Amino acid sequence: MLEKIGDLRLGQQAADNGVVAIASETEMGATLLVGDRIRTEQQSPLSDMQRAQTAGIIRDNLGQDQLQDYLDYLRLVYKVEINEANMANAQGR
Repeated sequence: MLEKIGDLRLGQQAADNGVVAIASETEMGATLLVGDRIRTEQQSPLSDMQRAQTAGIIRDNLGQDQLQDYLDYLRLVYKVEINEANMANAQGR
């Protein structure tokens, strides 16, 4: 049982035992998008510790990306020589 065919707004809720669908004509034929009832949870599936660890990983990755971008910029503008001994020391080798 289709709730609606035609314009679909994101977040439109389907009936308990139904679906929401949208169909549109494309160059290759047609596109059909069908979704069932949206279920939301009031509670995060992650604990506070898991959220903190995830935030730390994202922050570290972002910092690494920014550092790499800056190093790439420096290499374009200046002749950069890496001091391997200092790098090994900094990485605890």
